[in-house]
Amino acid sequence: MLVRCARSLQGIRVVLLTLLVWALLVSSVTAAEKSRLQFAMWISSSTEVADQLALLDRYMAMNPDVEIELIYQGWAGYHDKLLTMAAGGIAPDVMVLSRLHVPSFAEAGIIRPLDEWYDQEPESLRSDVMEVISGTYKGKFYGIPIWGGPTVIEYNADLFEQAGLIQPYELAKQKTWTWDLFVEYGRKITRDTNGDSYRDIFMHAKLGTRAADWYIKVRGHGADILTPDGEAYTDVNKLERGLQFYADIAWEHRIAPVGSETSNFTHGTEAMYFTWISDVPNHIKGVSNAFRVELTTPPAGPAGLFTLVGGCPIAVSSTTPHAYEAYKFAKWYAMESGHWQLRGIPPSMDDMRREYRSYLGAMVSWPDAVVESMTGAISMEPGVGEHFNEFNSAWNPILSEVAKGNIAPREGAIRLIEVTQRILSGN
Repeated sequence: MLVRCARSLQGIRVVLLTLLVWALLVSSVTAAEKSRLQFAMWISSSTEVADQLALLDRYMAMNPDVEIELIYQGWAGYHDKLLTMAAGGIAPDVMVLSRLHVPSFAEAGIIRPLDEWYDQEPESLRSDVMEVISGTYKGKFYGIPIWGGPTVIEYNADLFEQAGLIQPYELAKQKTWTWDLFVEYGRKITRDTNGDSYRDIFMHAKLGTRAADWYIKVRGHGADILTPDGEAYTDVNKLERGLQFYADIAWEHRIAPVGSETSNFTHGTEAMYFTWISDVPNHIKGVSNAFRVELTTPPAGPAGLFTLVGGCPIAVSSTTPHAYEAYKFAKWYAMESGHWQLRGIPPSMDDMRREYRSYLGAMVSWPDAVVESMTGAISMEPGVGEHFNEFNSAWNPILSEVAKGNIAPREGAIRLIEVTQRILSGN
């Protein structure tokens, strides 16, 4: 009897040992089979980190065979860090890129085209993605753009009400919001409020070289800096007229600061600010109910309504060993995660029309300003492509001189055309 019990106990030990070994082997195989991805993005707010990590936890709970590490830093130096990592052979598997950097990253072979998978997606998904152009370079698709949308005008509604003016969003709804009316309103808004002979309320920000400052005005007046084919725009007269209006905002109409004058939208000293819609919720928080913020479209010019659009593609590294898993995660993050509630707007047109409209409608009276802004001509910033940095290094000093009144708009137009032709010819 005792011998039988001993043999039974020995048999149980063998079975348990076998099960333990089998469990360890399965566990090690499972761990080895896990796809480990690094996901990079720029984050400026420390409070956003925990929220982004929660999104990643949700994806990993749904996909237990995937582990994701978040890599982040502020905007300054973000793309340089990615370049350094890529040079060292450790580029993140998935990375959010500014559309302005997609061409250089693609040319350097750091990111890979995703057409082989994206083209197989249902038409319902591909037709739902906004701003595909921001993720496309030389006919290849590098990622679904997030944090996108158009440039709109956020404005201090209290200043217009105090001046007895019709709210600009009402004018935009009626299709009567124009650059001429912008100037007329600006002259009534811009003033000295304390009698010290210095203007302290302005309609427009000090002129700068942001595309939202100069390019929207130039395009609205029928001119450009590059043709649709990427050649230098050569109509000096039209480009002069666009630059003339840009300069006149400050020097002729006197509705923007000049010299040492300053203004600030969130401080209530600037009536209107051209900004990306993705930044509007944070700007409203910054105002802290000091005044009512509303949205409207850019004004229509002689050439009609024009605005900038653009998102930031979620790209996949060309060296990741888990390319398809990286693509699946990037697609989920862009289209399904609800990331836009932390920052930006939905990449989905369907979400834009529904959930996002309600979200924005809790902040402003006319959430349709977003979609309405894109009913005219749209494009990304001028010069996006392999010469983008060269263009801006050459264009910005000229635009700055026009903005400061140091050179005439015609001289500025001539110089812009000449320098663009020089860059394109490789001289």
